[in-house]
Amino acid sequence: MEHIYTYLKLNYPESLPPLSKIKSYSDIVALKLSHFNGFILSNMLIDLNNTSHVQINNKLITTKEYIKLAIKHIRYIELIDIYLSPKIIPQILLPSLNIQYVDNELPTFFKKPIITYPNINSKNHYTISSFDIESNHKQLSEVIQRLSKTRDDYSTIHFHLEGNGGGDLIPVHFIILCLCGGKQKWMTNYEVSETNNNKRKTRNWDPWSIEPTGDYDEQYKKLNIKNLSTYTTPYSGKIILHIDTENGSSAWFFITYLIYVFASKIKRYTKYLYGIPIKLGKATGKQIKIYGCSSTTSGDGNAVSKDFNLENTKIKFKFPTQENLNRPIKSSDWNRFWVE
Repeated sequence: MEHIYTYLKLNYPESLPPLSKIKSYSDIVALKLSHFNGFILSNMLIDLNNTSHVQINNKLITTKEYIKLAIKHIRYIELIDIYLSPKIIPQILLPSLNIQYVDNELPTFFKKPIITYPNINSKNHYTISSFDIESNHKQLSEVIQRLSKTRDDYSTIHFHLEGNGGGDLIPVHFIILCLCGGKQKWMTNYEVSETNNNKRKTRNWDPWSIEPTGDYDEQYKKLNIKNLSTYTTPYSGKIILHIDTENGSSAWFFITYLIYVFASKIKRYTKYLYGIPIKLGKATGKQIKIYGCSSTTSGDGNAVSKDFNLENTKIKFKFPTQENLNRPIKSSDWNRFWVE
């Protein structure tokens, strides 16, 4: 465990607890770093709803006891799936948590289902399958330019973010600026700390009016944005967000910014999953509606991969190399899931 945590501390640009505080893999998971991933979970699930006992390490324990052990090894951002379906658990590849039998029968695992959503062609519906400019610049450009031209033609606008794994923030900024009617006071510049040469980068909200500089340049050009309409007042209609737990960090920022701007009230609360607190939030008001449940982020990012052995099993780990220092996100909302 020491070598894994040492590598994490080497790559993560901000302070972490001393090594003496880390006794097990579950202690690292408890740090709730969104982009730390041990890949100890496969894409296979097991349904324990009608199960009383499982056998691990030749020991028979109750289903509840097993889930309490297993859940400490599952990343915080993945716990939302268990919160929504409390006894459907990912297959854990660690030998110490490998299920040998379920109620004296061999375990039966199934693949995590791929949920498909209908393609809605209505002009007031905007599908954003990814905010990644490199792979999805054509769709992003079309969405941004169409929204710019027709924003006020509709009393309701739908954004479909189902399966949006995140990506870049420039398209997020374009859309938020369009809906807000230009740059607002709360849109403060944000500072990012990166491991590479201990750089601290300040980024801004200005792609709407001036071409960005530095590493934003190529991304901006790739979007090929032309002839945007400039709004000076906020959108007055209703915004409906269609989201799911596959939403990556950029999608989460998009959802959160829209909630900050268009919700009349935000209900923040905590639920407990086998003793682990899960932060949830609901947006209320006439101007915004959420369908589904988002993933979340702790503010870290840009992971690098390296193989390590854990319990004599070779596992590909991911380690974050970036941390947000300043951003217009309330400190209480990091690691919060947005629900309907």
